Amino acid sequence: MNCPICNASYDEIPAVCSCGTPLKLEDAEKQVFRQHASNELKRNTKGLAGFGCLTIWFGSAGVMAIFLLVTFTISLIMSPRFEMVGPSLGLFLAFAFWGVMGIFAGKAAIKRWKRRKYYAKLAKNPPDIFPPRPPGLSDKQFGKEIERLNGILASAAGIDQVVRQEIEELRDEFADPRKTEIIPDAGAICIEDLIPIEEMVVTISRAGYIKRTPLSVYRNQNRGGKGRTGMSTREEDVVTCLFTALTHDYLLLFTNRGQVFWLKVYEIPEVGPVALGKAVVNLLPLQPGEKLQTIMPVREFSPGHFAVMATKNGIIKKTCLSAYANPRANGIRAINLDDDDELISVVITDGQRDIFLMSRQGKCIRVKEDEFRPLGRVSRGIIGMNVKGSELVGMDVIDPQKCMLVVTEKGFGKRTSEESYRCQGRGGQGVLNIKVTERNGQVVGFRQVGEENGIMLITDRGRLIRMAVSQISKIGRVTQGVKLIGLPEGEKVVDLTVLDETEDTREDITEDTGEEGREEE
Repeated sequence: MNCPICNASYDEIPAVCSCGTPLKLEDAEKQVFRQHASNELKRNTKGLAGFGCLTIWFGSAGVMAIFLLVTFTISLIMSPRFEMVGPSLGLFLAFAFWGVMGIFAGKAAIKRWKRRKYYAKLAKNPPDIFPPRPPGLSDKQFGKEIERLNGILASAAGIDQVVRQEIEELRDEFADPRKTEIIPDAGAICIEDLIPIEEMVVTISRAGYIKRTPLSVYRNQNRGGKGRTGMSTREEDVVTCLFTALTHDYLLLFTNRGQVFWLKVYEIPEVGPVALGKAVVNLLPLQPGEKLQTIMPVREFSPGHFAVMATKNGIIKKTCLSAYANPRANGIRAINLDDDDELISVVITDGQRDIFLMSRQGKCIRVKEDEFRPLGRVSRGIIGMNVKGSELVGMDVIDPQKCMLVVTEKGFGKRTSEESYRCQGRGGQGVLNIKVTERNGQVVGFRQVGEENGIMLITDRGRLIRMAVSQISKIGRVTQGVKLIGLPEGEKVVDLTVLDETEDTREDITEDTGEEGREEE
């Protein structure tokens, strides 16, 4: 037996052909098919009797028409002046019409007879196969369709013709101009090739949450506006770093153990302006006790730039930025550290800047950058400041437009102009920047600030205070500073953050001091 669709040959008839065509009828299906055949048999039997009577009637009329034609012809031959020409002709036409109707009735009766015979056979013995039939096709049309499909499948040229015709129909229906370029060899394709270059705003909070948001989200506003939220933070958390970078730029992330990791900007989760972001530690394979110290955006690792690193023991290392141009998943060693030392700060310079260092005992030193020769990536560095039993609290590159803000652990601080610090040779103990006494405590840190900035102090008990830099006195170098925050016994300041002064800062200041804010004219 052959499948009526794909013409596959079978010695034993399976239930379903390999092309999906059902070939065998189950017992329940045979019963349904037998009932259907019986119903068709009854209907065709009834119709056959009616068409048979009509055939006999109209057939008799046809015989009478032939008899009248013969009689009329003989009468005309025998008597040309036969007077019954008209009535005889009309009677002949009537019988002739009925005879034609008899022919059609006979054909219908023959067709009914054949269908009755066909369904009588099916009702008695249902077939083992029942090929599917498209709706609306008669038996004859279905047979022709099967022959056509078998003819196509029997010829490779026929199959190719059908495929070509269907492809052309798809082309005509969905044709549009090509949006891609076909080139001989595109080389290796990575995920970065599929990411568009777009400018992003990257924000990092003090608690270590990071995110990126398209710059286009932040529309331009007129001067004096209230702005919009740039990052949602948890209680007692603030945004400490905000910068713009392209999606293909690198972020260099330095840890306190001297390890450096790479992150592409597009690898940072992209969320809305009010979202919290994702913890940085979940993006990097940090070891227990390891924490991030510095995050720097780098667009290109150009030869004329350097990464200057400082440790808490006063060691300074200067390395060409291009030495960090080959990223690894687990990071690389940025500096060799002593057992009791750790990395505290990293800055990128052009080789012509002044470096500012400060110790916890209130001493500082300003050194020309060219006094530090460039070293290899895996090296220890050289002495930048002799801390003499203390430790460094920070390092920065001098900005002539800003002042040095120093904060101590008991809530005192002051601002001093950068002109008050002369350049010295490296390796010295430096000069006194703030008097460290029992009253104000040791230095917590320093930042370079401008008049437009605000600061936030954080204590070891989670208390925060936010103020404008303009409220802090600008005084000389060898002083104890002024009180910035009142602390109870045993509580200490542990960190400070520089903020951009906003309308919210002014409102907080007004509430704390009880003074009315003044509008700019």
